[in-house]
Amino acid sequence: MRAVIIDGYVDEPACFGVPPYISPYIRYIAGALREKGFLEHDIDYFTIDSLRTATPEDAQLLKKADIVVILSGMTVPGKYLRSSPITPGEIENLCTLASGIKVLGGPIRLGFSKEGGKGAKELGIDAEDTILAKSDIEAFVYDLFENGKLCDPEDISHRMRTVDEIGRWSKLGAFIIAQHPDYPHVMCEMETYRGCGRKVHCSFCTERFYGHSDHRPVADVIAEVSSLYDLGARNFRIGRQPDLLSYHAKDIGADVLQPSPDVLETLYSGIRKVAPELKVLHMDNTNPATMVAYPEQSLEILKTIVKYHTSGDIAALGIESADPAVVRANDLK
Repeated sequence: MRAVIIDGYVDEPACFGVPPYISPYIRYIAGALREKGFLEHDIDYFTIDSLRTATPEDAQLLKKADIVVILSGMTVPGKYLRSSPITPGEIENLCTLASGIKVLGGPIRLGFSKEGGKGAKELGIDAEDTILAKSDIEAFVYDLFENGKLCDPEDISHRMRTVDEIGRWSKLGAFIIAQHPDYPHVMCEMETYRGCGRKVHCSFCTERFYGHSDHRPVADVIAEVSSLYDLGARNFRIGRQPDLLSYHAKDIGADVLQPSPDVLETLYSGIRKVAPELKVLHMDNTNPATMVAYPEQSLEILKTIVKYHTSGDIAALGIESADPAVVRANDLK
């Protein structure tokens, strides 16, 4: 069997996947297919930009694929220097061109918008054998196959993946980065956890749709970096989490979770050990509320970040407004 993965790009409050970045979701999908018996050479990967100048041979791959997986979704405002996210018309055309099962998913399951900050509309695709994964696309793709055969999509439940599953899929799917147009200079977006631990969520943010925080084991993240590094990756961003300071934070009954500095030291020292000659190690997302509530622990983590990161990085604080009225009206952090 053959599969094609199309990267229509994602941009979320806590995940970025626009070139030169590759989101972890792409690697999870590839790994899920590998675990279901697909060989590496049976899985082709395209960015939507590369398909805009596709060759006849590329079109034939789409037509011959047993499954075409399209990842997409922009839920934050973004301006991109050289890439343009997939459009509904392109999704429709690709789904019409492909002969096999088409699975569409990612943040686009919440609705389509050209960029975050604008109203999202339900995506209506009028193409045969096209399914919208209403939860995690990687889990849906995984469940579609049983004993080497494609199941009826109508019989597949829409569910969230588990941290154990992505621990396996992230390593199995690491090979896919070699098919990225920017390889070997691709920036690998890394996930530590997803879901927001706040009791009251910011009105603008889509992270709450992932539910409670599900933290990946530190060893799994390090092992994924090791797999990517062995395949030639040298650029990493620990960006797929809403607040890096809260990775494996403790719930002590307060409004804000208590940071765990030792966990971050273990994570970063482990990454540097398995990727000794990396060129970029950056991060995204820190919650200023964590810094205010736990200044000593936060400072210890920030010193760890400074010790292990490469130059040119910033810690995005996500302060949308300092106006007290706006903060109250939108439950801002």
